[in-house]
Amino acid sequence: MKNKLIINADDFGISHEVNEAITLCFNRHYINQTTIMVNMPYLDEAVKLSQDNGFSDQVGLHLNLVEGKPLTEGIRDTIFCDDNGMFISKIMKTPKYRLMLNKKTRDCVRCEIEAQIKAFLDLGIGRKHLDSHQHSHVNPSILEVLFPLLEMYDFEDVRLSRNLPLGKINGIKKVLKASVNNQITHYNNAHSKRVIFGFGSMQDINDTRTFKGLTEMMVHPIVRDGKLSEAFADVSLDEWWDENEGVFELI
Repeated sequence: MKNKLIINADDFGISHEVNEAITLCFNRHYINQTTIMVNMPYLDEAVKLSQDNGFSDQVGLHLNLVEGKPLTEGIRDTIFCDDNGMFISKIMKTPKYRLMLNKKTRDCVRCEIEAQIKAFLDLGIGRKHLDSHQHSHVNPSILEVLFPLLEMYDFEDVRLSRNLPLGKINGIKKVLKASVNNQITHYNNAHSKRVIFGFGSMQDINDTRTFKGLTEMMVHPIVRDGKLSEAFADVSLDEWWDENEGVFELI
């Protein structure tokens, strides 16, 4: 029996090379979902490609609080942005900010998240799924702000925190991830027909192999020198599917 898998291509809209690669992946049936970044320069191209190639109903929101220009003014005057008003990624790598934000910053983050949700819905494509660039949404400080907005805009589901391979995440990280994933699973169970068991990278999936239920794998396709590649793995998606075609079934 094949393992059931969702393969999501992150970063749709970030560049022409990524947009081209994600479109190729859909056309070759390597992926069945993607998530789009609404504050990136190749957003319009991404939307058109999804419509022209018949996968516009398989696009979710890739919330972005760590790269590029925000959609709102307030957050530009917080720790999330540099002196030029551009997002900086290091904030979501700082433990204290991953756990807690002051009220002013929290309110500005809420406004930015809501602006990105509205911008996504205004595209008129996709399904109400959310994940995030560099996994910022699974930080407790962000998740606290996010859940009420997901409820308000009737989102169906949200990506888990990485929990694969089983047995290799230990200590305080395991405790924190379990707490976050309990909250996300509770939300998903109440709003979605899909119950997701696990989430990880291509390497995580390779290391796990057998799953208790529907599992999500994230990929980062990009076209380099005319070749479809994976930005963060040595093996390409062509090669991965050649090795795993009889093992996994896209759901």
